[in-house]
Amino acid sequence: MGYTGKGANLYELKYSRKISTFFSIETGLEYSLNKIEKSYFSDGIMHYKELNIKLLSLPIYGDFTILKYFFVNAGPTLDFELNHQNSQSTFNQSGLGFEFGIGGRYSFKNFTISLNPFYQKHLILQYKKEEYHENLWESGIKLGLGYNL
Repeated sequence: MGYTGKGANLYELKYSRKISTFFSIETGLEYSLNKIEKSYFSDGIMHYKELNIKLLSLPIYGDFTILKYFFVNAGPTLDFELNHQNSQSTFNQSGLGFEFGIGGRYSFKNFTISLNPFYQKHLILQYKKEEYHENLWESGIKLGLGYNL
């Protein structure tokens, strides 16, 4: 038995507040749709089942600017699985997660464009204690367009 990721989409609305010339705090709202394939062996036959995990996340990141165009961001996320069903056979991913990323950004006039490769792990700490749980993790590249007020 196993689980294989079959793709994901992540949408994010973010607010950033500059604390100093090299440090900012970021928060916002993230929505992700993760497609998972579960494989299991039953009655001498390998079976496959497609599952979707929908998450709403509230991140709080620290963003450190390195030189002029590069940054490192990391911090906790508060995750809520939106469509979890007990019959789904995956563990509910609601709980505390963590994200880490390294990227680049370029600002011109009041606009900013960014590219942010990231790694995010969900359910590091969970609401309900269970004997065993499975963590969803995501990795990818975020492309962002921002407006500076």
